[in-house]
Amino acid sequence: GRSRVRCLYIFRIWQHVMVLPCFAFSCLALLASGVRPNEAARLDSVADEAVNSTSGDESCSLTYPLMDKDGASQQCRICVAKKPKSAKGCKWCALKQFCALSPGESCSDGTDEAESNKIKTSKGCAKAPPWEQLMEEAYGSGWSSNRAKHLDAIRCVQWSLGWPLEDVGHQAQIDTSKGTGFVGISVSSYSEAGQSWLKVDSLNPQDLAAQAGLKEGQVITSFNRAQVRDPNEFIAEVERLTQSKSAFTLEYGDIEQMQSAGRWGCVSAMLRDGMLAMMEKKVLPLLEDSKKSKMSMLPFSNLEVSQQASEAAAGLQGDYTTSNATLRFTKDAWSPKLCNLLRPFLHKLQESSRCFITSWQTKDFAKLRSIWSSLDGQLFESVKSGPIVPLRPGAGKSGSGFGSLGDGAFKVKMGLKQGSKLGEVNEPYNLMQMMSSTSSQANLLDHFAQHPDSLINRVFGMLQIGLGDMTSWVAILEDGFYEMDAAAMSSNIEFTRYDLKGASRNEEEKAGDGWCLVNGDFKEREQNTLHLKEKQCLRLREAVKADATFLQASGMIDYSLLLLSAKKEDSRNKFSCKLSKRDTEPFCAECGKNLYTFSIIDYLNDMNWAKSVESTVKGGKFSKYDKKISFFIQKICRTPAEEVLRQRVLSMGESLGGLWKVFKKIDTGNDGSINSHELEEFLLSMQFSPSQVHDMVDSMEFDVGPSDAPDRVSFKGFKWLFA
Repeated sequence: GRSRVRCLYIFRIWQHVMVLPCFAFSCLALLASGVRPNEAARLDSVADEAVNSTSGDESCSLTYPLMDKDGASQQCRICVAKKPKSAKGCKWCALKQFCALSPGESCSDGTDEAESNKIKTSKGCAKAPPWEQLMEEAYGSGWSSNRAKHLDAIRCVQWSLGWPLEDVGHQAQIDTSKGTGFVGISVSSYSEAGQSWLKVDSLNPQDLAAQAGLKEGQVITSFNRAQVRDPNEFIAEVERLTQSKSAFTLEYGDIEQMQSAGRWGCVSAMLRDGMLAMMEKKVLPLLEDSKKSKMSMLPFSNLEVSQQASEAAAGLQGDYTTSNATLRFTKDAWSPKLCNLLRPFLHKLQESSRCFITSWQTKDFAKLRSIWSSLDGQLFESVKSGPIVPLRPGAGKSGSGFGSLGDGAFKVKMGLKQGSKLGEVNEPYNLMQMMSSTSSQANLLDHFAQHPDSLINRVFGMLQIGLGDMTSWVAILEDGFYEMDAAAMSSNIEFTRYDLKGASRNEEEKAGDGWCLVNGDFKEREQNTLHLKEKQCLRLREAVKADATFLQASGMIDYSLLLLSAKKEDSRNKFSCKLSKRDTEPFCAECGKNLYTFSIIDYLNDMNWAKSVESTVKGGKFSKYDKKISFFIQKICRTPAEEVLRQRVLSMGESLGGLWKVFKKIDTGNDGSINSHELEEFLLSMQFSPSQVHDMVDSMEFDVGPSDAPDRVSFKGFKWLFA
């Protein structure tokens, strides 16, 4: 007896020793998954009630594609608890969040998803779904508490898994107790690019849903917060709810809108990841075997570099020299976590499985950003603020267009031109050439360091994105208006945007209306004049001249002066440059009721073979481009003495019979051009003081036309300045 009691006692001790750790391990596993033991029991109870309420259901039809971990866990329990007569049971497909017959249906749903994602018991429902694990790895455990900041990544996940997209399209609450529901509606299954929806083929205009905005040709993306796939089940459920006069929620939208928003979500999330990695604020997985990749990420073959060198040697690139053709550029290539979901989806779309983000000249751009340390900090906050907003629909698929970072402070220019043929512009090459610290020429780093007043639109980095069949070169830029157009709009201030060029553009050319106007509009609306004080004009002219000289040395042409002109009805209005992050001159200047902002944009066009031909055919259109843009600024922002001279010249022209007669009067050498000495003599005869004469002649840009030699101006240039 004692022996038996002793053995039983030892057995009980062994039982406690073994069971307690197992129990503790189970609890830890549940806690690690985010589900407490009592919470798991509650969810199992809820699942049992849901299954009992739908007893006799022959299918496992159930979806919950809303990226909600707790909701997914509950739906998983409902799924595995169901016992349809046609199969042994149901299994939960954790990645795509739908319930399938077990056996009989595959979780792969025609994609490359592994069958290992299937769940058959409620214990497996406690584990975080794969998409949740991906989001936590990519954006941290708190991503779901601030969904607005991660809306682009959320939509990307939803798009790649064929789910309805969050906050895209329309939502309507249909209460059938207040009228008819869906009388005569006809729907059919619709699949495109991995998405499975119901398409509205016909609809009675008297239906409540039609009155709520649903139209024929649109797709229904969710019904009572669940995805709908089967037309017959949908119609049957609608009829049941209509008969019981119950309410239901419907989400719907346009097909193109859904696809565009999903793809753009991926582009935005990947670009933001690339920007953070570029700034060393985030660590991304390196692109595997990038050196041997077949993605053709290297943009410049030796042939192309040699080709540009040959153009320079042949004199086809204008009156400047090119940099060393042996320059090599560095890159950092990454594969964001989202690519793990995107690659199989892209394959299903029959697109390339490319998914990468690359930063070029990363260290050089870091040095450049250090010059504007305050702006670099603002860029970091701007990237974190939220998704990139496309300024043109469809940019995600085409890879071109402009976007704005979440807070609007910075712009993203997609689709930099990367021509590889003779005569085509290669903007990525030109930018990296201007960035290279090994270049024998002046580079952007030195220029911005030496000229803090530079109006050249600041560039913070250059990325290359590959997503399926789309690849695009992307520049991260400061907003060219320094957000003052948005400030004017919110303050109800009248304003106009202008894209202005010098003599290379017809001064009479007009856009008429649109987002940004041109020279002819500026001449008509602003009388070709900036209403600023003398010191403001001289500072602006000095900044433009320094930038134009640098761009000419770098071989760049055809750039523009981006101008915002705002007019306050009352000079005491609080709208001022102080609202801008660039509140100093010459970036933002105000005088009385007038406020202007200035920046130089589109400065990555070089004088290649095609531009040289165009310039020759059009009378030297791009020749001496730096002189032309500087001359134009001098023309529209004159000093008081220069304006007096202009009025006297015009008055003399009227009395003599035209500006040609005035020109001939000044041209004492009778050689068809005016030099500085002849102009000095003329100004002194017009009763200007010697100091005024010195200042005007010193600031005058003489060689502005194709036929003008240094220190001379032709009648064409003379007329252009004074007319």
